[in-house]
Amino acid sequence: MKHVSAFCLNTALRSCRKSGNPTLALNHYLEASHKHGVTPDKFTIPSLLKLFLYLRYPLKRGECLHSFSLKNGFLYDLFIATGLIQFYFKHAASDSAHKLFVEMPKRDVVLFTAMICGLSENGFRKAALDLFFEMKEERIEPTAMTIASVFSIISQCKNIGLGRMLHGFCLGKGFLNKEDAVLQTSLMDMYGKCGNLVYANNVFDKITDRNLVSWNSIINAFVSHGSLYLALKLFREMIFQGWLCPKTSTFTSILNACGLTTDLRKGRELHAYITKCIDAGYTEFDKLVLCNALIDMYFKTGDCDSAQTIFDEMQMKNVVTWTTMISGQGSHGLNRRALDTFHRMIASGVKPDGVAFVAILTACSHGGLVKEGQQIFDSMENEFNVSPEMIHYVCMVDLFSRRGLLDEAHSLIKDMPFEPSKEIWGALLSCCRSYRNVQLGEYAAKKALELDKYDAGTYVLLSRLYVESGRLKEFSKVRLAMQQLGMRPTTAFSWVEIKNKVYKFTVGERFNESSKEMYEFLESVSLKMEEAGIQRDVSNVGHDFSKREKVGELCGHTEKLALAFAMVKFKTMKNLRIGKNLRVCIDCHEVFKFVSLVYEKEIVLKDPNRYHRFTRGHCTCNDFW
Repeated sequence: MKHVSAFCLNTALRSCRKSGNPTLALNHYLEASHKHGVTPDKFTIPSLLKLFLYLRYPLKRGECLHSFSLKNGFLYDLFIATGLIQFYFKHAASDSAHKLFVEMPKRDVVLFTAMICGLSENGFRKAALDLFFEMKEERIEPTAMTIASVFSIISQCKNIGLGRMLHGFCLGKGFLNKEDAVLQTSLMDMYGKCGNLVYANNVFDKITDRNLVSWNSIINAFVSHGSLYLALKLFREMIFQGWLCPKTSTFTSILNACGLTTDLRKGRELHAYITKCIDAGYTEFDKLVLCNALIDMYFKTGDCDSAQTIFDEMQMKNVVTWTTMISGQGSHGLNRRALDTFHRMIASGVKPDGVAFVAILTACSHGGLVKEGQQIFDSMENEFNVSPEMIHYVCMVDLFSRRGLLDEAHSLIKDMPFEPSKEIWGALLSCCRSYRNVQLGEYAAKKALELDKYDAGTYVLLSRLYVESGRLKEFSKVRLAMQQLGMRPTTAFSWVEIKNKVYKFTVGERFNESSKEMYEFLESVSLKMEEAGIQRDVSNVGHDFSKREKVGELCGHTEKLALAFAMVKFKTMKNLRIGKNLRVCIDCHEVFKFVSLVYEKEIVLKDPNRYHRFTRGHCTCNDFW
């Protein structure tokens, strides 16, 4: 073209940008500006702002367009102002965006929506909500996009009361009658993140035009709030409805659900399905994320060999990959191997971050590797410029305390650069109980309760410290204090999955159809252990029982009931996988070791702290957990 107008330039810019050729669009602009002397008009500025964002140009480029718009009288054009505000927020220049917004003599719903979204994305959620109500005061009606943005903010704040109010507003205005998938998904996501899964599922059922975002949101909601089997059911339903290649985040959520339920069979099926989908448009980074999630799943389901195989076959590894391996090896008692993996990570040129240090310090703590853990902790700032945070100090206190170095742990707490948290004192108290140091334990409990008077865990640890030290009077006082505060210890339960069915057991349960056989099996195990000269640990049983009654009471522990059920009902099974919501006690640990030896079973027991793999009378934790 011999003569290029601003209209032609604007058309070329939009066309090139939408077709994914931003560099060509920029060349058109430079040529039109320099060669043909075309001056941008008010329609050019918004296109240039979007182009600059796409090309990740610095803030100064946007400020130049701001100045040009002001000089040429375009600044108060709503399209230009909206584009500038979005540009400023994308560069975290919230003050500049707010100043421009305040200076606008006329504001519409698009401008308000841009401000609300920008404030939310930059962490100013309260200001974003205030602006929404200000818009209502100015009698500017929100659009579905505005409402969806506000639902997103509410989900981050977890303010379900405000969410319900806005839901009612949408119903009154008829927004939800238009079958807007974006608005419905944001409403469902809000209820899901606020923990109301019933409402979230009801909204999901009413979405006729479901997409991957809708499915991903509802599945994540169920996984996040512990409804793992329903999440797995939804995933299957999604596949059957034709969504054959889910988002990476959906796969990671479902793999996490398989890990948390210790469902190795479903995890392997999902692995096979991912292998089929892996070349269907997934980027190299997507593949990396999926491999990391698979490693995590296999460790959580007790299959360390498969996790190691995937790790070894990965061509590209990032700090998350290495951290997942270190954490998984540590949780299975492979502490020396975790230490070796940490050093290999450093040798490969990957710099450990704060999370990686938590993983390796935890592995050292669970393995009793005091010297190695101390060296790694000291290297954080000295070699890797990572400042230790509270969680790292918790790991170190736990490391010292588990080895009985209670004075060193206390000294570290006193020398910390910030005030200790209740988790710090809780770690010290827990190990004071193990080593029966009543004086220091009482001090740790006092400090923990000063920070959180209503923490039931602290009272439980203190009461067990007293009863195991023979301080029954103090034990009664702690229990009375708990009753007066309306506290109850967390109810213990265990589960075992056999042939696609999950069986759950609570303390002392006798309602199972196989209860008689289960208790007979446990009594026979007790007799065999007594004949073998194995002393039973009865410290977890109430003090007002005889020794034989205490041993009988131990039969009611949930993990023993799950084990007995599997042994009675499925005698031929060689591999058993059992989970428990609380830490396994010493006596149950000994029983599992004994059963694995006498009955030639391999048993994986998962508790909140770690995984115990019992084979031939030995546990991977080396009796240190």
